[in-house]
Amino acid sequence: MTGAGRGLGRAAARRLAGDGAALVLADIDPATVRDAEDEICRLGGVAQAVHADVADQGACQRVVDTALESFGGADILVNVANYPVPPARAEEVDLEHWHKSFAAGPLAMFMLARAVFPHMRSAGGGRIVNFGSELSENPRPERVVYAASKGAVRALTKALAREWGAYNIHVNTIWQMNWPPATRRSLRRCRPGGVLSLRPRQRLGHRPDDRG
Repeated sequence: MTGAGRGLGRAAARRLAGDGAALVLADIDPATVRDAEDEICRLGGVAQAVHADVADQGACQRVVDTALESFGGADILVNVANYPVPPARAEEVDLEHWHKSFAAGPLAMFMLARAVFPHMRSAGGGRIVNFGSELSENPRPERVVYAASKGAVRALTKALAREWGAYNIHVNTIWQMNWPPATRRSLRRCRPGGVLSLRPRQRLGHRPDDRG
């Protein structure tokens, strides 16, 4: 699992550990990912932390190799990591954010999926879960880079699902609806009084209820 040191990734890791999964926890922040490992082990789970920048191909391979060496296989890949692009209007976005968002998002997901693919194929199947966003279908103002990156994640997921379904490798996307504070502020600026109108259940995501 990538992005496992904090937030949604850490919460999903706790859930999987509670269901009996042995986990490789990957994160760019060595302190938070070690803390996540300690937490899961204290709760009776099995986890191994790996400090990795998934924008780097070698780091992606190292994450997969750790799973193979430590646990003898890689049955599930969960891609949560992404680059936190600050909200900005399209004409003001620094191009560096485009490169970093795609490198840590859809490109990293592809590199990890490709690294784990031969092992899942030889094992008779596997599961790949990519964290996406409903912004991939319904973009919001000031979120052009994030929306484009998650749009690429959506397309990548569909393409891999079509190619690898024959090997019993299921590739799916989760659209998390738990908006961080920066996104909420951006929505309130652009849609004053209208944020809840976008939600079928007329509420915003709540971290304890919606994680995992």
